[in-house]
Amino acid sequence: MTLTLVRGRQLNTCKLTPARSGLKKPLKVTVTSGPRSVVDEELRKLNYGFTGPDRKIGAITLSSEQFQEWSRLMGTVKIGAKNLEAQLEAAMQTERYDLGREKVPDGITSLAKSHRVEMLRNIITAYKQKSRAAHFESNPELYEAWVEYERYEAEAEAERGIAQKGDRENLLLKF
Repeated sequence: MTLTLVRGRQLNTCKLTPARSGLKKPLKVTVTSGPRSVVDEELRKLNYGFTGPDRKIGAITLSSEQFQEWSRLMGTVKIGAKNLEAQLEAAMQTERYDLGREKVPDGITSLAKSHRVEMLRNIITAYKQKSRAAHFESNPELYEAWVEYERYEAEAEAERGIAQKGDRENLLLKF
């Protein structure tokens, strides 16, 4: 008896033992994976906790559908004719990134201070912002709720004397 699990791009197949399968002879357990890209391999190698879209925008909790849409957009929006994976791969292929670890081996600095992590984090942040702007375009009611929340926060901070002129203006993204 074979049990196959599919998770994203990974394909895991395991053969059940006689005790679990009800058969008389032992069965082998094998694990295979689907195709891996340079980006997948490098992200595994870095083992850093990059994050995708958040469940909240400001104080607004996204519905499951809204969150799924933002996640989908993050992988499909394009900046400079490249989607997120293509942009990450292009960055990884640069001399500065040093994919082969010839100039800067792993472990020289902490992951949080790694130039590789910083490069990828900047790209991911840009795509997160671009996909949020695209999400707002397709969900004007979400955008209006967010703008209202930002106005409320700015007014509350102004009353407390915290906000500086223009502090919140940079949050409205113009792509």
